Amino acid sequence: MPTRPIDEVLAAHSAELMATPGVTIVFVGALGDGSPCVTVGVVEENAAIRRAIPSRLEGYPVVVQITGPLGPR
Repeated sequence: MPTRPIDEVLAAHSAELMATPGVTIVFVGALGDGSPCVTVGVVEENAAIRRAIPSRLEGYPVVVQITGPLGPR
């Protein structure tokens, strides 16, 4: 059960998530039922990334999405 707002949770953990090799972006997303989640975009999904990214952060689910490489527009 979350004890603080998801925006605070994301702010507290985004630097450590972004430091993970292969992570391109982190943001507040939504599950199919509309409940909030932490979404982590990755270049590709592999075993090392799966081990490094938790399945939950402070009670919120973490969803991994493959974004591919991101660069300037």
